[in-house]
Amino acid sequence: MADDDQVSLEARKLELEIAALEKDATPRSRIFRTLVPLSFSFVTAIVAVLGVCISLYTQYQESENAKAARAYQLAHDEKASHDVSLQQALAMATDATATADRRIAGIYQLDDFWTNNGDQHVVAATLMALLSLPSTAGSGEGGPTVRCAAADAIGSAYNHLVPQNISPDDPRIVPVRLLLYGDRKGQLGLVSHANWLLRHAAMSDNASNAAGTPGIAPVVESIGDTIRCYTYLGATRQAIRKSWQDLRNTNLQGTDLAVTELYQADLHGANLHGADIRNSNLACANLSGADIGSANFSGANTDFLNIFGTAGNPVIQRGASVKQMAAADITNSISITDENWQRWKRSNFDVGVLKKLLGSNFPRLAAKYHRSMCG
Repeated sequence: MADDDQVSLEARKLELEIAALEKDATPRSRIFRTLVPLSFSFVTAIVAVLGVCISLYTQYQESENAKAARAYQLAHDEKASHDVSLQQALAMATDATATADRRIAGIYQLDDFWTNNGDQHVVAATLMALLSLPSTAGSGEGGPTVRCAAADAIGSAYNHLVPQNISPDDPRIVPVRLLLYGDRKGQLGLVSHANWLLRHAAMSDNASNAAGTPGIAPVVESIGDTIRCYTYLGATRQAIRKSWQDLRNTNLQGTDLAVTELYQADLHGANLHGADIRNSNLACANLSGADIGSANFSGANTDFLNIFGTAGNPVIQRGASVKQMAAADITNSISITDENWQRWKRSNFDVGVLKKLLGSNFPRLAAKYHRSMCG
């Protein structure tokens, strides 16, 4: 009996093995046996590739993070160095106990900070304050030289910001121009408003300065006094003069620009209403579209001054009286558009270019024309 059971089990086992072999012999089974190992191999390869990619990406990210950290540190170090340099320049320029040459060195260092928008206000305000530096202890007789250095630094703002021969309305220039000289719509500028205040202070304090003592303003000044920044008012005039290349659409209403070298100055669209321009040099300057109502041109050099489209009637002193006149009556003036004046300027004020622009309106003075007449 036991032997029969054993035989039955063996037979059953044999049947199952035969069935399994028959099943494995089918096409489907052969395909399955082939694809499964391949699938596992494929998945393994993909996982390996993904691992390599993740590793490379991690290394890349670490590299980029390191670069960003270095860039941040560099920017931080540069800002720290910039801040230290600015503070040192400010300290030197404003040190009331320092000699004039040390203060001037600080001023010329400040000159380099015009290119940073965040520094422009503090630089402008500091230089503006130095324009009214008194000749007292610390500055001694160097007061005027310090004031002139500040005027130079104000005037060179545009030179640091932009290259030459660009549009006068370039967005890099306009904010600084507004800060220093305001606009014709009424915004006040630091320099032009200080000049206006000093002019009116001089008018009320004239008697106490009758001897020409260095101070608010002596009774008589010359172009030389303005150039040397002999007075506070003269220093503000010199700062304006140093910005001659771009005073377009500025607010110079009621300012004192007397005895000032403004030859070739671009004052297109400026508000000069009521300004004192007596005995100034305006040769070849551009006043196209400017408001010159009640501006006093007595004694000014107006050879080839462009008065195209000006508004208002200026005044001129005749003997003891001041009389109004038409802009067209300004001596030896010319009338060309702002665009044509810019063209003439780019030609270095060439007489041939001016002849083409004016045609038959070339002034009688032209017979004596030479470039030195433009300054």
